[in-house]
Amino acid sequence: MNQIKPVAHPRDFIVPNELDRYGITPGRANDLTYLQVELTDKCNLTCASCPRAVTPSSRDILSVAQFQDILTSTPSIRQVSFVGSGEAFMLKNFADYVATCTTRDIFSSVNTNGVLIQHRLQDAVDAGLGKVAISVDAADELLMQIRSGLTREKLEEAMRLAAQIVEGTPTRLSAAVTLGKGNLHQFAQTMQFIAETSIREVTVESMHHWADDKSLNDQSLFHGDPEKTIALIEDGLTVAQHLGLDVEIFDYTRIGDPRMQQPMHCAWPWDATFVTCKGEVTPCCINLEASDSNRLGRLSDASLPEIWQGETYQRFRRDSFEGRDWSFCSDCVYRMEFGVPFHE
Repeated sequence: MNQIKPVAHPRDFIVPNELDRYGITPGRANDLTYLQVELTDKCNLTCASCPRAVTPSSRDILSVAQFQDILTSTPSIRQVSFVGSGEAFMLKNFADYVATCTTRDIFSSVNTNGVLIQHRLQDAVDAGLGKVAISVDAADELLMQIRSGLTREKLEEAMRLAAQIVEGTPTRLSAAVTLGKGNLHQFAQTMQFIAETSIREVTVESMHHWADDKSLNDQSLFHGDPEKTIALIEDGLTVAQHLGLDVEIFDYTRIGDPRMQQPMHCAWPWDATFVTCKGEVTPCCINLEASDSNRLGRLSDASLPEIWQGETYQRFRRDSFEGRDWSFCSDCVYRMEFGVPFHE
């Protein structure tokens, strides 16, 4: 396990905005270095906040050969995150995708609901997986409401097993917590639960929308009472501090800041992108499903570098830089978390 950094105050857990964090300058496109890729949109759970709750799976799979072609055509990629509206561990050959990254010296990570840890994680770690993040959004019966089909007992077993599997290996293990109005009151309890399973790293984000569907934004931390929201966040972070957890959280002091209502520079257009299991390219993981409004290209029509450098992507970058939001970018919670106000 990584050594935990001591913190003097809960706000020490706040990480920089992504432009400063990764040295990105708005208006200047870099090489494509970070790829998020959805291998499948099939899942073994039905979670209320996921697109799968309202639209059926296409049951498409991005094959290992297709994935290899992406990396071969785009040698600038240095990090791959296996995320999407499906569960990557549903694929029995998931370790083959990890090995494809490892042989190219690309850092790989995966987000999982944890159910298939016992079947997939060991092979993935052996293949060189850099990080596994297990979604942990509550610590009692609320968990079943958020992630239908998952109990605390099942999740706790998966978390403990994951800690055992990665022990003594380079693979990092973290708990990924998504907070909204519905589970914020349980944040401190969730931190306690995580610590009890031997997981030491935690990342925290606010619930957010999916592409043009802004219905979930009403549940985001940025649409709650600022004073109460910040107080509950800091209660949870104080517990994490006492338990020796290593937390990364967005700058939650922005909640209620009127600057968050103005256009925000986002890091994503300049060095990162998302590929769906259908081989469609969208701007980021907020756009898990491609549509006419957010599709920047199809790998069946052009290579990823051609799409990255193509006119549609360039137009998206110009509009983003100049404050002409495409529909899915307006009122984006992720941009409130990690973006930079235009006039900062």
